[in-house]
Amino acid sequence: MPTSTLRPFTQILILFFFVMLIFGCSSGGNNSSPILPDETQSTTEITGSTAVSGENNHFCLLYNMIYFDVTDPDDPQYEIVPVRGNSIHLNILKFLETGPCANCFHIEALTSPQPGVLDFNIRIIHPFTDLNLSIFDVRGIIMFNGSHVFPESGLTISDPAMGDGGLLNADGYTALYNGSTMGMAGPLFTYYPGKKSTPVIPNADLNGFKRYRDQFTRNLLMAGWQAIESYSLRMPAAGQFALGYAVDASWAMPINQPVEEPETDFGPDANCTEAWKIKVTDYYPGLTSEGGTTTLKIYVYDWQGYDDAHPVIVECPDLFDGEIQAQLIKGGPNSSHYEVTIENTNLAGEGEHLVLIRKEAAENDPVSEPWLDLTAYQVAKIKVNVDFGTPVDVTPPWLNMNPNEICVDGNYAYMACGFNGLHIVDISDPVNPVWVNRVDTHGDAVGVALAGGYAYVPNLEHYGPSNDDFSVIDIEPVESAHIVNTVHALERSNHVSISGEYAYVSGSSRFSIVDITDPVFPTVIKTIKLNNGLFNYNSFGKITASGGYAYVGLIHFAGDVGGGGSTSYSFAIYDIDPPGSAYKVKSFQIGGFPRDIVVSGGYAYISCRDLAIIDIDPPESAYLYSYASLTDRTTALGLSGNYAYVTDSKSGLEIFDIEQPDSPYLVNTIDTPGKAEDVSISGDYAFIADEGSGLQIIDIGQVGSSYIVSSVEMLVDAYGVDVSEGYAYVAGENFQIINIEQPELAYIVNTIETISDVDEVKVAGGYAYVAGENFQIIDIDPPESAYIVNTLDINARQIAIAEGYAYVVRYDLEIIDIDPPESAYIVNSVDMPLLTYGVAVAGGYAYVTARDSYDDPNGEFTIIDVEPPESAYIVNSVTTLDEWVYGVAVAGDYAYVASRESDNNNHREIKIIDIEPPESAFIYNTIGTGDWTLGIKEYGGYVYAINGEEGIRVIDVDPPESPYYVSSIETTDFTNDIAVSGGYAYIADENGGLRIIQLF
Repeated sequence: MPTSTLRPFTQILILFFFVMLIFGCSSGGNNSSPILPDETQSTTEITGSTAVSGENNHFCLLYNMIYFDVTDPDDPQYEIVPVRGNSIHLNILKFLETGPCANCFHIEALTSPQPGVLDFNIRIIHPFTDLNLSIFDVRGIIMFNGSHVFPESGLTISDPAMGDGGLLNADGYTALYNGSTMGMAGPLFTYYPGKKSTPVIPNADLNGFKRYRDQFTRNLLMAGWQAIESYSLRMPAAGQFALGYAVDASWAMPINQPVEEPETDFGPDANCTEAWKIKVTDYYPGLTSEGGTTTLKIYVYDWQGYDDAHPVIVECPDLFDGEIQAQLIKGGPNSSHYEVTIENTNLAGEGEHLVLIRKEAAENDPVSEPWLDLTAYQVAKIKVNVDFGTPVDVTPPWLNMNPNEICVDGNYAYMACGFNGLHIVDISDPVNPVWVNRVDTHGDAVGVALAGGYAYVPNLEHYGPSNDDFSVIDIEPVESAHIVNTVHALERSNHVSISGEYAYVSGSSRFSIVDITDPVFPTVIKTIKLNNGLFNYNSFGKITASGGYAYVGLIHFAGDVGGGGSTSYSFAIYDIDPPGSAYKVKSFQIGGFPRDIVVSGGYAYISCRDLAIIDIDPPESAYLYSYASLTDRTTALGLSGNYAYVTDSKSGLEIFDIEQPDSPYLVNTIDTPGKAEDVSISGDYAFIADEGSGLQIIDIGQVGSSYIVSSVEMLVDAYGVDVSEGYAYVAGENFQIINIEQPELAYIVNTIETISDVDEVKVAGGYAYVAGENFQIIDIDPPESAYIVNTLDINARQIAIAEGYAYVVRYDLEIIDIDPPESAYIVNSVDMPLLTYGVAVAGGYAYVTARDSYDDPNGEFTIIDVEPPESAYIVNSVTTLDEWVYGVAVAGDYAYVASRESDNNNHREIKIIDIEPPESAFIYNTIGTGDWTLGIKEYGGYVYAINGEEGIRVIDVDPPESPYYVSSIETTDFTNDIAVSGGYAYIADENGGLRIIQLF
């Protein structure tokens, strides 16, 4: 309940009128006190207890003024003076000073790590052992004078940017125990001034607190236990200053007595009535001094469950006038998710601006208890930036063709290259092909057909079927090829075949007939439902139209109509003359999935695991005529003269003699370096879409001695990347080295076949260290003649290199002596949790992220002393409660860890962990990342969050106490890794290959 009304200075301590409360103060409470006397105490010390009547469950455990003297930063001093209010005290000053616990409050580890900053720990001790007196949601509140006013709520907070002191690492904010709302309704008696007289309380209405954390899920401080919390302050002055410090806790009568298990013997009303935590994450896309928008994701955590009595309110007078109500996304039993988009409508200047978020509790009663504000507050810092500009993709288009279908016409080959659109290559000299142009399609270009100076390209939306497109591309001239129109919402538009003035586009369980009389304005005239089967969802299984008929291949999954109890395949023929009244005339089962169909001379030739030949003359009585066995998985075929050219994803190109269709036989096999996915025949050459290895051109003038005459090499399936001295080293299906001296003209200089797919690569000292199912070391000096020098049988997920050692994780931390690389060996293995995700090494320590099992809701950030590596041991572990951790990067005194809530995919963030010294590492700050961040890299004060399908989130973390979102880098596929050098980002984009991005 926000209030700006100053109230009389009132009593915080519950003093003693034959009674006493735990440390000495309360802001009101239940009719029963949370703290009863310890029966072992002397009756001269304490004889009973009570609390002021009321309905809230908050109790002030102590209230002190702390006076600091930091004149000498190397030897800071302090004095603690308990606050005495104006309730009755009966002149029992000694009784007032000691209370039931004379040694329950300690300041420890007082240091000034940098000018203007003071760090210390506070330890509190529960004075009693009776479990009935266990308390919940214990918070230590720091109070300063305040200068920053939020006009709508009427609240004033301390703002270091305005010269105030401030708590730098606050968990949240509260209006409890401030100078205007700190006590009860009014004074009872006066008191004698003296040593314990009430001092001047700092005037901020809203003050930051640290939550005393423990091993319990309900923020429980069990009777007889102690807790410690770390504080980092921005000092208001270089020398002497004072602050107020109150400890607040919540309590209610236990539901089971005597209490044996406090977590279950107390009801939820024993926790604080208001929300106990508000987290604000995910600032994007960002504000500039010219305007912009930012979306805040707000998570409200409440022990009593979702509370809809009052909305979440956001206020920031710097950025906009008035208040904004956040929208509820999901209300849950323990936490609720809200979102709000704010604008810089006031054109606030560059710098940080404070945003106030508040959620008032239903139990708040500003009328009868105006001094008690049961509202949860959080203050977020939002950065207004200069305009960094938009990162630009400058990837050379020939680097990532990744073709899966090809069509040749005249002097040009047209290739559908999935994420990378339609590529055109000049093949007028097949021995020296030249890349010409690329046309970006709306989705994945999965097929291509040519007619009348146009290319017809079906597009799949990334990551699944939804409103796919069929693009018409003007290809005359090829140098300026461009999309002239797009037919939308063709469900699962996989393949296209042209016959006359019609295009036949297959998709999911149907195919559409498109009138292309005017290619600029194509029209869908009929869609035929294939009720007896489904088209395969990948790029295979073409439709072929010829001579008034359409020939289609079907896959029937178990349970589908026509599928029976297992997967089966069939071949169907449709009469499409006229197209508007098309109907099925024949279908029958075949032995494998029909991935390609070519019709010639009264026969249909089908690649369907084997080569099937169907007699289709006439179509109404078509039947299986003959078979020819194939080595592996067939993908496509082409016909020329008396030969069938069949591509095989493993074996390359297989050539069959089909002069006698009843007895085809294999003539020759030409292995290709990648996965042969499609073939187009022109003259004496076969042009292969060789996924993973670009375009392969094979001389077939003499079929018996056919051979590859040229290649347009490309890169694909990039899982990891590192950059060093003008080269990018890319891990994927193999290991490739790319010259990036001129990033816009990058080209492949070498490819190394590795034992298995490579997930990670690190470069150091003239060697590349690659990880996958094996750990391999490659000599890359010079890159053009790189070769594998060593292989270790280690299954690795992540690698870090430091001081002649490689640190590898997947299950345990394996430490490998790599000096010299040719004789590398494991020198130590540090036992880690079952699932280990990331590793970074710096300053003699290894930093590892992991969790114990698939079901474990918590993550572990483990610090390992690795000097010397032979005797490495764990020195500390920071647990992230209910949050899994993934990638890790280290820079200076901080580690940056990607995390997400284990039961909430929408709550993802980067944790900034202070690791100096490693033995007392703690979570220092957090910032949202927008999507599921699996990896993280740090370069020059920026953190690059690797967000899979969502690309890269760039965050400025200099300084770590005020990180802010800078920009996003969009990629075409699934981002796995990033390296940054010389103003460019090199991104491993899985099927999208290597993306080269010019930064701001």
